[in-house]
Amino acid sequence: MDANRTRYHALLTANDWTQEVQSQQHHVQWNAKARGLTLQPRLFEFTAAKPGPAPIEETGRGGVFDAYGNLYALSLDRLGITIRSAGSGVITPFWPVESSGQAGVGAVEGLNTGRPSTAGGFQDGGFHPVAPAPTLTDLRLDALTVTTQHYLVVVSAQAGGLLVFDLHGAGPPLLQPWPDMGPVAALVAMPDGGVGALVDNTLVRMGPSLKPCLPNPGPCFIDLSPALPSGGQATAIARDGDWLVVLSQGPSGGLISTDGEVWLGVIGLNGQALTIDEGSPPSAQTIKLNELIGQLAVDGTAPALACRSLALCRLNEQTSGVSIIVVAAAGDQAFRFTGLVSDDGRFELALQSEFWPLRRYEALGLAALPNGVRLHAYPLARLFYASEGRWPPLLKLDRPRYAPSDQLLSPVWDGGIDACVWHRLMLDMRLPSGTQVVLETRTIDGPTPQGIEQQVWRPEPSLIRSARGSEQAWQDFSDADLNAGYASWETLLQAAQGRWFQARLTLSGDGQRTPVLRALRAWYPRFSYAKEYLPPIYREDPSGADFLDRFLALFEGEFTRWEDRIAAAQLLFDARTAPAATLEWLGTWLGLAFDAADIDPVRRRLLIQYAVQGYARRGTVPGMLLACTLAWEPGIEEAWLANPSTLTTRPHGVRLHEFFSRVGTLPRTAWQPALGRMALLTALNLDASLLSSADTPEAAARRALLTSALGFIPRAAEEESRLWTAWQAWASTPAALPLDEPQDDTVLTDWVAYLQASQRCAPLRQRWQDYLARRWRRVSALNEQWGSTWSAFEHIPSPVALPLSEVALADWHRFESQVLRAQAHAHRFRVVLPLPNGPLDLDDLTRRRHTVLRAVGREKPAHTVAEVRFGFDLFRIGDARLGLDTQLEQGLSRRPELLALSRAVLGRTELGSARLAPTRPQAPPDRIGLDRGEPLYR
Repeated sequence: MDANRTRYHALLTANDWTQEVQSQQHHVQWNAKARGLTLQPRLFEFTAAKPGPAPIEETGRGGVFDAYGNLYALSLDRLGITIRSAGSGVITPFWPVESSGQAGVGAVEGLNTGRPSTAGGFQDGGFHPVAPAPTLTDLRLDALTVTTQHYLVVVSAQAGGLLVFDLHGAGPPLLQPWPDMGPVAALVAMPDGGVGALVDNTLVRMGPSLKPCLPNPGPCFIDLSPALPSGGQATAIARDGDWLVVLSQGPSGGLISTDGEVWLGVIGLNGQALTIDEGSPPSAQTIKLNELIGQLAVDGTAPALACRSLALCRLNEQTSGVSIIVVAAAGDQAFRFTGLVSDDGRFELALQSEFWPLRRYEALGLAALPNGVRLHAYPLARLFYASEGRWPPLLKLDRPRYAPSDQLLSPVWDGGIDACVWHRLMLDMRLPSGTQVVLETRTIDGPTPQGIEQQVWRPEPSLIRSARGSEQAWQDFSDADLNAGYASWETLLQAAQGRWFQARLTLSGDGQRTPVLRALRAWYPRFSYAKEYLPPIYREDPSGADFLDRFLALFEGEFTRWEDRIAAAQLLFDARTAPAATLEWLGTWLGLAFDAADIDPVRRRLLIQYAVQGYARRGTVPGMLLACTLAWEPGIEEAWLANPSTLTTRPHGVRLHEFFSRVGTLPRTAWQPALGRMALLTALNLDASLLSSADTPEAAARRALLTSALGFIPRAAEEESRLWTAWQAWASTPAALPLDEPQDDTVLTDWVAYLQASQRCAPLRQRWQDYLARRWRRVSALNEQWGSTWSAFEHIPSPVALPLSEVALADWHRFESQVLRAQAHAHRFRVVLPLPNGPLDLDDLTRRRHTVLRAVGREKPAHTVAEVRFGFDLFRIGDARLGLDTQLEQGLSRRPELLALSRAVLGRTELGSARLAPTRPQAPPDRIGLDRGEPLYR
């Protein structure tokens, strides 16, 4: 409602546009990324200028990555294996290798061991030349995969089994015979470390030992028939978690054509097929992918698909869904489907209207990077394909296509009174060039809207972009929306007069661009300046009155906008509702000056909202940690501001090290006050005056004895001894420091004179006296417990001999072992910055570090000293405390390369200081090779 009490009906949310609005042709959909309603996206279909023959697919083709980004693939002639190194990106032969004068290179262990028999004159265990093993150069390979145990498994019918390469131990492959092996169409790695082989609509599973199962039905045979069409043939398979995606084609000459028609099914490792839901009923066990693609094709024609090229990957590791990639039969583009297993066990499948071009695709399959693995040369790529002897990345190309047009019917809205004059219609949208939105309305009077469908649609004036922005008070578009072309479009309704109102919007585009509708507001009833402010004579002529009413409505709209802003001025004083342009002004009310990096409106709103709590925490450890986190992190979370204490447990977050906490504990053999004074005297060889012998020839022996007994050197006693020795050389004083306040007036006067003269040179004595004053509050309480007669705390010197009282001895020990040992690190702290998980941008890191420096200088207490360092710069044993300042990772016992820390030197050994890339994991002690001494079958 505005200042004139004019109300509006609105369409604002995704549910409003999708549930309440009727689409005539069903060619619109809600775009979550654009946050608006658009024409339905279509697939970009590549059309070759000179169509050539489609590439011929072969079974078993496709590359496979290991856990470190190395890509293995079959050579073009299927007689060898190539590898694309993750470091150099160069494709080189992996196997067979060229002979370099060494015998047995390229031999397959098991086919010929190269070991002479005893009949030839050699005895087992003796030294003798090794007979050269034959090199296999004409061994045809059928399919390959890499297991989770880092074995490269290659199936070869010509070899009669599997060739198993140990990627940890290297060396020639081991041969696992597989009698009666049928034609293997594909291999897939299993989660238990084994592999699965696609053989005639059956997945034959082999365990971690990579030995075939017995030739009879059992748990290691998965029947894929539930995931295939009737009479279909499985052609490709891929695994994600505990379920498999199966591509298949129908039987030749049957009900299902084989001309590029591809079916998809999903089946679990338990043999149960999942019901596939692709958004339109009915759901089925198998879905024809051509029909799904035809629904989004521009001309509705279903393209032919390749049935042997399949890849699964996660383009975004934060999402739970998986991307399913199939290739067009022409080899010029790929299609991406998203799949997600719902809570009720259904597989939700959706086709994405994206363009994934292929350049000179050789029909050698696809290769998908494992989750969590990225290549430094292609940090955004997750998929690769074979092209002209290389494996380039498969990347999405922005080529949007949309439906040409559609008509939308708004709900029937009630104006409340008959003959209601509907005022104006506002539409927040983006209207690119080549697109158009046409408005028509119809109305009817009566108690119900019955009969409005028979009313004629009447055209309204064209929508005009409002130069004033939104008519909502203080609700302007953000800079990002303005840069993207979003604006408020308005029209003054001229034909809408009646109680019941309905609007029709005709959206049209050129096929490459689409309008984006975000919000619609229909205002009613019109506030008439002519009726409210002018005499009746101005309304006597109906035609003139209508013109005057519409003419004055132009001024009414502008004046009402001003009045609304005045009436809603309180919105400017709330950080949640204030426009982004006023946030800096609002922050000055609280004395809040934004940093140059704080340009995000959401960030500024939260800082203003929690400014008062921030001032209360200023200078504290939680407040400092919060300020550094806000300065370092590009994003912000309200939970950090509400409860900064949770930042200490945040993984990979900013850390704050207070140096006083680095004071180590005393040795277990050190004396403690609970052991009593006699135990300490015994450890000191019954010499209670050891604390006062400073700068003597026996100083080295005294320090060694004190360190052995106490675990530290009493610093305050050394200071007092030096001062007293210097005072004795200048003034006539007693030979020893008094253990209690002197009773003789002359001696007391000399004692006070000594204290006053040396007070400025005795900072440790001052700390001792301050400690006692805070400990006992009154000197009488101290005398009662110590059994002394001191008249003031200022008269008590630092003990140079063991105090006689057990309580005094405990106070002295606590002061020396805790207060003074922590003094060297007091009022100093360090801010440790973590590196981001993604790609490193050195310029961005430098800018963010300077932001942290400014935050530290602004927030830290004036008497403290701080430094800002990166975490990798401090990951040194003795400098960082494992488990407190740093955290290596979970499961260190499974990382053998960390065993090198057993030879680490405190303060000098750095963790990962010279490691430029992840090292190859060390092979476990028992990984010499797969045990071939067991029976052939599992």
